[in-house]
Amino acid sequence: MKKPSLLLGTAAFFLALAPAHGQASQEEQTVKKTYAKLAFATMVERVHDLLTKTDDPSVAEIENAIADRGFRFELSNFAVGPVAEIAKQPYCDLVTPPDGQQDVVESIAVTFTHTEDLRKQLEVRETQEFGARVRWVKGQEASRENWKMPFGEALTLFNSNNNSLYSRYISFHVAVSLDGRSRSYKAMFLFGSGQVPVLVLDNVTSNSALGQFVTTSVYPAILLDSGMTQKQGVADWLSLHQVDESACPSGKREVCCDPTTLKCGLARADVAASLRRANSRLYTPRPPSGEKQAPKPRFVNVSTSVFTAYGRPVVHCDTFNYNPPAPPQQRKPHAEDRVLFNPETRAPFTSRVYLSRRAKDFCHRAGVKGSAHCFRDTFACDMLARGNGIYEVAQMLADTVETVQRCYAQFVPAARDAVQAKMDTGVGIEEQARIAAQRGNKVVGIRG
Repeated sequence: MKKPSLLLGTAAFFLALAPAHGQASQEEQTVKKTYAKLAFATMVERVHDLLTKTDDPSVAEIENAIADRGFRFELSNFAVGPVAEIAKQPYCDLVTPPDGQQDVVESIAVTFTHTEDLRKQLEVRETQEFGARVRWVKGQEASRENWKMPFGEALTLFNSNNNSLYSRYISFHVAVSLDGRSRSYKAMFLFGSGQVPVLVLDNVTSNSALGQFVTTSVYPAILLDSGMTQKQGVADWLSLHQVDESACPSGKREVCCDPTTLKCGLARADVAASLRRANSRLYTPRPPSGEKQAPKPRFVNVSTSVFTAYGRPVVHCDTFNYNPPAPPQQRKPHAEDRVLFNPETRAPFTSRVYLSRRAKDFCHRAGVKGSAHCFRDTFACDMLARGNGIYEVAQMLADTVETVQRCYAQFVPAARDAVQAKMDTGVGIEEQARIAAQRGNKVVGIRG
């Protein structure tokens, strides 16, 4: 009577380790969510594509454009376990190799960027979201590679190339449909630790795109946060793809994917909050031509510390607000003005948004707050503190003498003292003339 109880106890132990009936393993959920996110990313791309062609497409037009492509996946025949149990199987029996005879689905992850110039906050807000473009292309032939090698040998290469150690696998069958065509094949995911903890082995649907969407969010931040919901078609489409709070908690800024249907949706509360923000947005007209509002520039304290980012000095941009009197009429910058150059490529910076993003990135790595304009203010104050004249500083800043005198000189008492010392003693004026002559600049005259 003891042996049956022992057998029953052993069976109960293994049943406790196995997933419940109808409940997918963690590896299977990761696979299904990845393919579902890729399908949802193509839907986001279709919405943006329509917005470039039509100012306000209807929800029917958006859904028809998505349905016309008919891009979807069907996943089946999952097998999960440690990689040791498949080490002796031929690699080609586990993953369909490229043969150059059949077409494959080219999947390209694309990034959409929306910039908004917030004049009141003196900053440029940038919002990004990811989409994907898919199409059938001719498959590449890889006859030179040994696809019949034991999977254990291929695993050694995967571990070495990705600086990772893979211990578990999940293999499955895929049926992909696009533009009225379909193809079935075998694919696999590897799980482990290292630089690439999840490795995608899919030779029909792009490895790189699927690998990116394992971890990359496909939350449509631009459609939800940038005022796009003011367009009725976009608002209706987002409402059509919302999920109840019980199945999709809000506030995580992530889509929720159903592993059964391979469809993704948005939290109902997130969509509702986006619609409320869109309805509460008010139009603020710009001042008429001829009426200018006095800006509120941000200045830096030049006495603060110097930090290092990327091996280069970055000034700690401690800021404070100052309300100067209304500035006089100034020359507006022209499109051909070029004052900042890339030190590596020697090409001029032409994107204000890119330059602002780089400056904020430098400050972030240095552990401080700041923007691109903080560097300009620091440069001006530093030049004045080192005894340079207001005229020279204005030339370097491509600004007017009145602006430099009003905005910067009053914050650098050392500048006034240095200028007064030069006027009293004349020391330094000859040195500046000598440097100008060495640079090839014409010296008009020096007053003794």
